[in-house]
Amino acid sequence: MKKPSSKITTLLLLFFVLQSYGQQLEELKKQYEKEIIGIWQSQDDPNYKVEYTKSGKMKEYIIGEKEVYIQSYLLKISCGKINPPHAYNIYLKMYETQEEKEDHFCGSINNIHKDGKGIITLSITSERGKLELYTKVN
Repeated sequence: MKKPSSKITTLLLLFFVLQSYGQQLEELKKQYEKEIIGIWQSQDDPNYKVEYTKSGKMKEYIIGEKEVYIQSYLLKISCGKINPPHAYNIYLKMYETQEEKEDHFCGSINNIHKDGKGIITLSITSERGKLELYTKVN
C-alpha cells in the first residue's frame, strides 16, 4: 500500500484551512451586521451622525440641517476583483443604484469595539483610504 504523497496532504490541509477561514469571515460579517445597527456620531465632527438600519439603509445627518441623505448599504466579505477576501476584512458597500451596487468601490470595517466603560466604537477605512471613527449613541 502506497503512502499518500506530501502534495496531496498539503492540498487537503490547505483546503481545510481556507474553508475554516471562509466560515470565520461569514461569522464576523453576521456579528457586524447586528452590531452596526444604530446611530453613530463622528469623532472628527460631533455634528455629523450616521444611522445604519436593519432594512439596509444608511442615513447621514448633520445636526441643525433638515435634509437627510439616505442610501443603501451591504456588508460583504469581498468587494469585486480589486478587493478579494483578506484576513478579517468585512467590506462596507454603500450604493444608490444597481450599477453602484455591483462596482468594486467599498469601504472596510476595521473593527466594532466595546471598551471597558461600555462605549462602542466603529472604525471604517473609506474607499478612498480615510480612517473614520464613530461612537455609538444609541
